[in-house]
Amino acid sequence: MNISEFERTKPTKTYAAIKSCADKYENYIRQIDPVMDDTDYASVSAYQEILEDLHHIKSLFLKGE
Repeated sequence: MNISEFERTKPTKTYAAIKSCADKYENYIRQIDPVMDDTDYASVSAYQEILEDLHHIKSLFLKGE
């Protein structure tokens, strides 16, 4: 499959779901109070790790891999 074929037929719903999920975790991170306790810190760390994974998945998806 050449790249133009992939671009024409790639699943737009899958891309939208990945983007929506990444946006959700970015919003969670923004909403955390700057003065954090240990629970908040653990949550932010987990959200950041999930967000990194989603960005990686998104980049692979866009490359068609």
